[in-house]
Amino acid sequence: MSSTPIQEARHQHTSLKRDTAKFKHWLERAALSCGWKPNATGKITTRDIAAQIDIVSSCRDEICTIPEDIQTALHKAIDGRKVCNEFFHSSNLSTQKSTASHKHFITILEHAYTVLSRHKSELLECDENRSESTTNDLSTTSQPEPINHSEQEWHLVQRKRRRS
Repeated sequence: MSSTPIQEARHQHTSLKRDTAKFKHWLERAALSCGWKPNATGKITTRDIAAQIDIVSSCRDEICTIPEDIQTALHKAIDGRKVCNEFFHSSNLSTQKSTASHKHFITILEHAYTVLSRHKSELLECDENRSESTTNDLSTTSQPEPINHSEQEWHLVQRKRRRS
């Protein structure tokens, strides 16, 4: 017996929630180790997540190197969120506001994937260079390709964070 599109979307939604939670848990621990302070309520907002990404991506501590399993979970969460967002939008099961909100969060996750992958490459390159006792210009490090990431979209995210 095959499943219906809505059943498939629900299954995808459960998976993406699990993958997102795994990433957010690691991100919070890494950000705390780099000096991030949670707000008084203890609830983490998308603004907090964006700040954590910025802090972790500029930290040189080894804990801030995104592990492979977390990077994979983040990639799967992004892909799943895109599929679900498109499904619910095209099926008229979500509002424009909800669709825009989900797209905004996907942009934040895409930014995280891009900068944390780049950060990981740079830290690994530095470690290799240190062990070889040579100097290397990090500007020649191959950078991971962004996942449909638009610098313009990220600038809008940052601008929104500053206004709030």
